[in-house]
Amino acid sequence: MKKKKKNKRAKKKNLIRCGDHKYAPWCVVCVHVLNGTTQECVRVPMGEGEQDDWLCPECFKKGPDGLGLGDIRCVCIHCAQRLVKDMKRV
Repeated sequence: MKKKKKNKRAKKKNLIRCGDHKYAPWCVVCVHVLNGTTQECVRVPMGEGEQDDWLCPECFKKGPDGLGLGDIRCVCIHCAQRLVKDMKRV
């Protein structure tokens, strides 16, 4: 009986390719958190098995329907943690 080949892509479906951290879990951050134009951030809890997102207070107030693709970016969780490390949590 033949062994089934493991689907390498399936293992990586929850990962993003990062220039600094290779393949890593990802989350969403707003552009203000990403480019450092805010000193405050809001942690947005996600579902089980998913990473929490990070938004500035203004983007958080807009809610998911008020944000466009130009307002958010996907980044690896290691980079996101570095971005929000010194920010005030609100």
